[in-house]
Amino acid sequence: MTEETNNQGERNSALDEWLSRKKKSSGVKGIQPMPDHEAQVLSHGQQRLWLLDKLYPNSPLYSYAHRYQIQGSIDLGQLVESFQVLAQRHEVVRANYSQNDDNVVQNLNHETLTVLVEDLSDLAIDKQKEKLHLLRQQYISEPFDLSIDPLFRVYITKLGEDRHEVLLVLHHIIGDAWSMGVINTELSAIYQLKLNPEIHPLEPLSVQYKDFAFWQHNQKVKEEDLTYWKQQLSGQLPLLNLPKSSKKSLGNFSGNTHIKLLPSTLANDLKTLSQTLNTTMYVLMVAAYKVLLNKYSRQTDILVGSPVSNRDTKELEKLVGFFNETVVLRTDLSGDPTFSELVATVKRNTLDALVHKNVPFDTLVNEINPQRQTGGNPLFQTMFLYNGLQKPLFLGQEVEVLEEMLDLKVSKFDLTLFVNELPESLELKLEHSIDFEEEFIASMADHFETLLNSLVIKPNQSLSEVSLFSEEGLRDLEKLWFGPKVSLAKVNSIQSLIIDQVNRQPDAKAVIFGNHVLTYAELDLWSDQIADMLTQKVVQRNSFVGLYTDRSLEMVVGILGILKAGGAYLPLDPDYPEERIDFMLSDAQVSIVLSQPEIQERLAVDSDKIVTLQPYDEKVKSEKQTAEYDRTDDFAYVIYTSGSTGKPKGVPVTHGNLIHSTTARFEFYKDEMSSFLLLSSFSFDSSIVGIFWSLCSGGTLVLPPKRIEQDV
Repeated sequence: MTEETNNQGERNSALDEWLSRKKKSSGVKGIQPMPDHEAQVLSHGQQRLWLLDKLYPNSPLYSYAHRYQIQGSIDLGQLVESFQVLAQRHEVVRANYSQNDDNVVQNLNHETLTVLVEDLSDLAIDKQKEKLHLLRQQYISEPFDLSIDPLFRVYITKLGEDRHEVLLVLHHIIGDAWSMGVINTELSAIYQLKLNPEIHPLEPLSVQYKDFAFWQHNQKVKEEDLTYWKQQLSGQLPLLNLPKSSKKSLGNFSGNTHIKLLPSTLANDLKTLSQTLNTTMYVLMVAAYKVLLNKYSRQTDILVGSPVSNRDTKELEKLVGFFNETVVLRTDLSGDPTFSELVATVKRNTLDALVHKNVPFDTLVNEINPQRQTGGNPLFQTMFLYNGLQKPLFLGQEVEVLEEMLDLKVSKFDLTLFVNELPESLELKLEHSIDFEEEFIASMADHFETLLNSLVIKPNQSLSEVSLFSEEGLRDLEKLWFGPKVSLAKVNSIQSLIIDQVNRQPDAKAVIFGNHVLTYAELDLWSDQIADMLTQKVVQRNSFVGLYTDRSLEMVVGILGILKAGGAYLPLDPDYPEERIDFMLSDAQVSIVLSQPEIQERLAVDSDKIVTLQPYDEKVKSEKQTAEYDRTDDFAYVIYTSGSTGKPKGVPVTHGNLIHSTTARFEFYKDEMSSFLLLSSFSFDSSIVGIFWSLCSGGTLVLPPKRIEQDV
C-alpha cells in the first residue's frame, strides 16, 4: 500500500469519525458539567468575537436579526412565555461577558427574559406600516454592550387579531446559524406543549454552553493539526483581485446584500449533479464559487473562508451557542482542470480541513503571521456558507409563519456568498462591501446562475471553456464591444452619412472656428469644389491624399473633399518636424497634397503635386462627387503613430470601420449630439471621434484656437 493510499485511509477514517458524531455522547469526548468553583470562561470563538466588539464598539457587525411574520390565530401570552422558557433552558441566552483580571468570563445577569410587546392593531394600515418600519429599524440598530445588555432580545408587534411580527435580535457571541434551528424546534415544542399537554416535553439539557467552553479552553492544539495548516497556507497568500469602485468602506464594514433565487429546475439539477459526482451540495457549490472567482479575478490560487461547526457530540447539537470555527479552503485552479476534477480537489481540501479544524482561528493567524491589511481579513477576502433547509417555527396547523434574516447593511468581508436551501429551490445571497457597485454584484449573481447552468449540462468541460455569459448575454456584450451592426447596403461611405445631414438640415451650423460659421449646405458645396479640383488631378481610388492645413474651416472641408473625390486623407500637422512629414509622404506614397496657400511654401514637395485649398465661393457650382459604388472596403484615412518605439507606422482605416465606430455612438449615447469641442490635432486618432460623430449626427463641430487647452 502506497503512502498516498495510507493518507487517504487516515483521511476517510477521520471523516467517518466526524460524520458519526451524532452517535456519540458527551462522555466519550469528556465534556462534563464544569466544576462549580471554576470561572465561566469563553470559547475560542467567543473570545474572538469579544475582541472584535472591543475593536469596533457599537457596531452591528456581529448582530443577527431574524423576523417571523405570523398569519393566523395565536396565543400571544403563550408565545411570550415560550421564549422565556427557552431562555431558562439555555443559560447562554441570559449571559453577559466582562473582563476579570486577565480573562474574560461569562456571567448570568438576566434571570428572566424580557419580551417587549407593541400593539399597533388600532392604527390605519399606512400608519401601521410606517410605525412598524421605524420600530424595526430601532430594534435592529440598537447596539450591544456585552457586559450588561441582554444579548437575546425578542420584540413582538401585534398588527391585528391574526397578524403578528416577531423580531429576534441577538449577538453572535451567544448563537450561530445552527442555533436558529434549535430555537425554532424548541419554541415549537414548548408552545405546543402548553396547548396540548399530551405532547412529550423536551428532555433536560445534560450540558450547557459554558461546559463546552470550559472543556475547549482546556484542550491543547494538536501539533499535526497546526502543521497541516502551516503547510496549507505556506508561501505568499494572494489578495483576491476583484474590481472595486473605491475604498469607501475602509474600517466601518458598511455593506449591502443582493439576493437571487435560482429556478427550481436548476436547483434540482445541481442536487442531481452532486450525487453523480459523489459529493455534497456544499462541496459542489463552493467549487462553482471558486470558478466564478477565477473568472472574475483571473487568479488560480483561490482562498475562501468557511465556517464549520464544533458541535461534535449529540448533546452539543441541542444547544444554543456559538460553535463556529473558520477554516480556509485553498485551491489551485491552474492547469485548466475540468469542473469534475476541480470538485474532486475541493472535496479533498474540505475533508482535510474538517479533520484538522480544531485550531482556533486566532492561533492560526498568529502562527502563519501573514501580511496584514488595514480593515481586512489577514488570510482571505471572501467567505462561503451553505445553509441546509432549516426546520421552520411551527405554531399550529392554521398558522402560517414566514421567516427571513434581515439585512443589517454590514459586510464582514469583501464578499460573502450564502447558499440557502429552500423547500423547492436555492437562494443565493451575496453580502458585499460597499466598495463594490451594486450593479457589479447583480451582474456577478447573474453570471453565477449562467455558470451553474453550464456546469450541470457539461460538468466535464475544462475551466477555460466555462462561460459566464448566456447566448443572449454574449449578443449584448458583442453589441457593447463592437457597436450595433449597420446595414452596409444602405451606407456605402462615411460621407453619405454627412450628406444625409445636408439634406435634412442644410442651414444648421456644421463647423465653427472663431467668428466663422459654416452651415451644412456651405460645407457640402465647398467640399464639392475641392473634390472637383482633386478629380482633375486624377486621384486614384484608395490613394492617399496629404492634407496640410492649420486648424481652420479648410481642414474640415479638405477632409470631406478628399473623401468625395474617392481618396483617403493623410493628416499633416504643420507643427510637425519637416523630417517627419517627409517620411509620412514617402511611406504612404502620396502623390498629391491639399494645402492652404499661406503655408504651402513650407512643404518640400514639387509644386505640381500641390492642390491649393481655394476659399469658399457660393457662385462656383460643381458636380456632386459622391461615389455611387460601395466604398466600405476602401480606405477613408491613414494616421501615423507617434514613433516613440521606433519608426512611425501608418494605420489605414476603411469606410466600413469608420461607419461602425461612428454609428455605434448613435446607439450607445441616447441623447443626440449637439456640439463637440475638438481639442486634439487632426493628426491624432482621437480627432476622428469628434469630427465624424459631429458631422454624421447633425451636430456642430467647434474648432477652438490652437493650444487653448493649455490656458488655465
